[in-house]
Amino acid sequence: TAVTLNSDKAVTATFGVTGNTVVVSHTAERAAASTTTSTKWDTSQKDAFTTVAISRALTSGATLAATYNTFDDSLTLKASVAF
Repeated sequence: TAVTLNSDKAVTATFGVTGNTVVVSHTAERAAASTTTSTKWDTSQKDAFTTVAISRALTSGATLAATYNTFDDSLTLKASVAF
């Protein structure tokens, strides 16, 4: 299965079954905006980016998760245990 995200809008898709999920989120490019009387602040421009998060629940009660973010090319790995 292929998923292609190339949108000027925010898109999120979740796949999987209980305890095993993949979440793909795309955030569209944000243009810069100047301060107005209603916003009271500037907004800086930000390029579009996508994150992919994979989570796996183990029978021991532990959860393994990995998240990749194209904004800064970061990969985050987490392991957690519920008591």
